[in-house]
Amino acid sequence: MNGSRPRRKWSVVLTAMVIVGVVCYALGEIMVRLLEPGASRYPNQHFSLDYGPVEYPNRRIVHTVPGRWRFEYTTNRFGHRGEEPGISSSYPVPNVLLVGDSYTFGLGLSDEDELGAVMRRTFAGRAGVVNIATQNWGLAQQIRRYYELGQVFRPRVVVLVFCSNDPSENLAYPVAKFVDGRFVFQSAPHDFGMVERFVKRYFPDSWLIQKSQLYVFARYVAYKISHREAAVAAAMENREGASGKVSRAERNHVELLEAFAKDLKSGGVGLVLISVPGQLQKFRYIAGKVNEFSQSGLLRYVEVRDWVGEKGLDESPEGHWGPETVRSIASHLIPLLEQDYLAQP
Repeated sequence: MNGSRPRRKWSVVLTAMVIVGVVCYALGEIMVRLLEPGASRYPNQHFSLDYGPVEYPNRRIVHTVPGRWRFEYTTNRFGHRGEEPGISSSYPVPNVLLVGDSYTFGLGLSDEDELGAVMRRTFAGRAGVVNIATQNWGLAQQIRRYYELGQVFRPRVVVLVFCSNDPSENLAYPVAKFVDGRFVFQSAPHDFGMVERFVKRYFPDSWLIQKSQLYVFARYVAYKISHREAAVAAAMENREGASGKVSRAERNHVELLEAFAKDLKSGGVGLVLISVPGQLQKFRYIAGKVNEFSQSGLLRYVEVRDWVGEKGLDESPEGHWGPETVRSIASHLIPLLEQDYLAQP
């Protein structure tokens, strides 16, 4: 009898602790949702040693801030946005390959409004459009994806969209390097982004966790802490650029871009480079080299600001391009592609 009393006592204590924990969690969840709700994605990206962050294939992704906005993204069997492209030994119409990250993937846009879908409808069967963009990817990841998937579609032209995070992403996930005249692919480093790696590995497909605003808030804080050293390093590199020195991030990006453009050209594939308005100009060395490559015919740089202005025609409530901006880009880009790349035999 005496032994049962301590057990009952601990049982009561544990029950009370569980109840208090549940109540505290519920109150915290309500407070965050009311005061500062954050964006959640379900399922979230998971982690790949080949690429870093990747999307689940054949899934419907819900991206939302409770009470403010909600978008749904559908991925195909390759884990990318848009209609599932069939693989063949030959294609009845020429293919256009879209390469980029969040803007090209279409964050903040429904399936029918993302760039690939708009271009596909406008081409109306005259050309195929394959979108292999993924959020949070830099040029190193994009290049690797081209050789491991994109080139299978035998594109006539690649449209590459530059974002300001690309140079730093190349250093964060250097999964493609140009060595001795060829691209070499390697695993993502084990010592970078441990918080992201842990979250994306163990919790990306947990409905309870991904829908929790407390978790979203905690993840935001953890990411900020884990990125503090990277932010300091990036700030130092920006100072070097401002002082006339070329930062490692910029030099690495240019090396990757030049090697990629040369390889595409040698294979008869065109490369058209556009940028989110104003973002390429933040990197003086990269912008200068892009203009140099464009003038020499290695690639073609097209200034999107001439089409949509400095800030775009509209913005999604999520924060990326809105539907009107995407439609304008597509309407200007398609005639250029048809005349200079797709009309070739």
